[in-house]
Amino acid sequence: MTLKNVSAFPPEAEAKHETSWFKFLGLAKEALSAAGLDPVNMAGNSKADPVKRFLNRILSIKLEMQQCIFSLFMDTMGKLILDAKNNSTYEEGIISLVTHSDSRASIARAR
Repeated sequence: MTLKNVSAFPPEAEAKHETSWFKFLGLAKEALSAAGLDPVNMAGNSKADPVKRFLNRILSIKLEMQQCIFSLFMDTMGKLILDAKNNSTYEEGIISLVTHSDSRASIARAR
């Protein structure tokens, strides 16, 4: 699934607020460009992780727009994760386990 297939808003909300949605997209594109990001190709020519680069660069955007862009990013990411989980294609990757000193002591004694 690509981001082109993902909508952060239900179709009825998009139709109702189409003008303001396109206005937001234009403003967001300008803000992302000013922050040094190509809104069409977020990876750009950098070898850096595109998500880390995106998150770092949006910090230079005015706070209100930053919050809107980040909210849209999180909504889209949440939808992608939910779809992947529903399709059994989601991989969590590395999971950090947090333990307390009591737990480590009991594990160490069990060995």
